[in-house]
Amino acid sequence: MKIRKQKHTHSGVRNIIQFLMDQKGVSEYELAKRADIHPTTLFGILNHESKGKGRKVRRSTIRQVAHATGYDVTFDSEKNEIILTQPENSSQREFDLESFAREIIRTIRKSGKEDLSEKEKEKVLNIIRTVFE
Repeated sequence: MKIRKQKHTHSGVRNIIQFLMDQKGVSEYELAKRADIHPTTLFGILNHESKGKGRKVRRSTIRQVAHATGYDVTFDSEKNEIILTQPENSSQREFDLESFAREIIRTIRKSGKEDLSEKEKEKVLNIIRTVFE
């Protein structure tokens, strides 16, 4: 089991996200898409300092990014640390099923019609194929 720890500070979160991007070989945009967060959220974390406002990145955002890359995350409030772990049996997992389900539902709702276009059908099929690979 791989373990990585960082302080729960803006720079610590940035280090974790950069580590996850490097591990999976994905861009900021692709990671945001996989984690079901807005790309500007991830851009803000990676490219801006916290400006002394004391704002921490939300735990839910950190959790979404970790899960989208096959990692689990826990928070140690006493040590103010983020603990990232990759279970041995999930090293091949790039997405969690919950993210896939949200993407499929979003695609279908976006269509707003009974029938999906060929492009929308292909997107849904690609998502499903990825789940079962």
